[in-house]
Amino acid sequence: MTPLKCLTLLAISLTFTGCVSVGGGVPTGHAQVLIKDRSLAEIQNKAQDVFYRHGFELHGVSNTEMNFERKGGATENLLYGNWDSNTTYTQVKLFITPDAENGYRLRARSEVVRNTFGGDSNSKMFDVQGAKFGSLLKKIQRELQPSN
Repeated sequence: MTPLKCLTLLAISLTFTGCVSVGGGVPTGHAQVLIKDRSLAEIQNKAQDVFYRHGFELHGVSNTEMNFERKGGATENLLYGNWDSNTTYTQVKLFITPDAENGYRLRARSEVVRNTFGGDSNSKMFDVQGAKFGSLLKKIQRELQPSN
């Protein structure tokens, strides 16, 4: 590999490398919707259905959050530098918090996980494509409240 290619790959990988502390806590300002007049169970069931239809598996649920995961594709492998035989995974944490009377606010935060080069552990990185989950949240909202 030429020195120019090595420098280019290094620059790309440094550009898209994040850390666990980026975007910590409950996210604000990114993908979020408000759902009114539906129970927590109805919202959780619809969220699981919508994420499943988009290739995500449920990996945990509580009263305040749901965790989903999907195997990454060529784009994620290119963006996050997993060019060997291992793959990346996109993990989405869906926060469900009470908001006003009879309402819940849904917010999403995503991370990309890849196997650390030459290591036995995984690295979690900020998902630069995280805003795309706004469309899934809007789909949940539309399917629960068709008039919105």
